[in-house]
Amino acid sequence: MIPSWHPDRLSARLPALRARARLATDTRRFFTERDYLEVETPYAVPAPGEDVHIATFRTSQTYPQGGGRDLWLHTSPEFAMKKLLAGGVGRIFQLARVWRNNEASDTHSAEFTMLEWYRPNGTLADLMDETEALLRAVLPEQLTCRGMAIDLAAFERLTVADAFTQYVGADVLGTADDAAALAAQAGTRLRVGED
Repeated sequence: MIPSWHPDRLSARLPALRARARLATDTRRFFTERDYLEVETPYAVPAPGEDVHIATFRTSQTYPQGGGRDLWLHTSPEFAMKKLLAGGVGRIFQLARVWRNNEASDTHSAEFTMLEWYRPNGTLADLMDETEALLRAVLPEQLTCRGMAIDLAAFERLTVADAFTQYVGADVLGTADDAAALAAQAGTRLRVGED
């Protein structure tokens, strides 16, 4: 078996590595041109977050003088970035490495890069406009992902309720207090303990 670092194995991955580097460069350029500050927050944090559906990686820090403490690899830079916002730093973005334990599929990895950005005083419409501009700046106008053709020339804006109606066939507002009814409309069942 050829080792992962061997040039013959790396040559097949080289186009993807180059595309990823271009994407990161273009993303940084997009935000820098809009007066965002790129930040880097700690990856090992004293509290892993509060999302009960995301498993974390635990690590430990040992102090030179003895003792130590437990830390967790962050699942998102959100908490640390919001502290910067509270301090008045203004527009910020981060391409952060994040970790989520117990994730492994063709669409989920235990370690990945997440883009997080914050624009104080921006309206919802401002953020939607900016998201569309970002996608147009870093991706080709036409692309295919997992067999689905995507055209970035025009974006559809829907409310969550309209998206549920159109794509799931469910009335999310009409079933707001009845998870079983929502699941039935969506053609699925609740798992044990869900409500």
